[in-house]
Amino acid sequence: MSIKEELLSLKPLEKIKLIDELTLSLVVPSKEIDDYWAEEVENRLIAMQNGNLNTIPLEQVFSKYDQ
Repeated sequence: MSIKEELLSLKPLEKIKLIDELTLSLVVPSKEIDDYWAEEVENRLIAMQNGNLNTIPLEQVFSKYDQ
């Protein structure tokens, strides 16, 4: 079995995890981007704490990929 065939045979969640790892391996650190995301996370946390952000349980998100 070729690497391509093996990767294509993975379950959807396994593919997502692999894509995430591969993507992270290409990321070049950037203080500007890190600062942006730190601010975004803070804003989302405040919105969630104030009840202004709808959330979905993690299990529900992953359940549609875990086949």
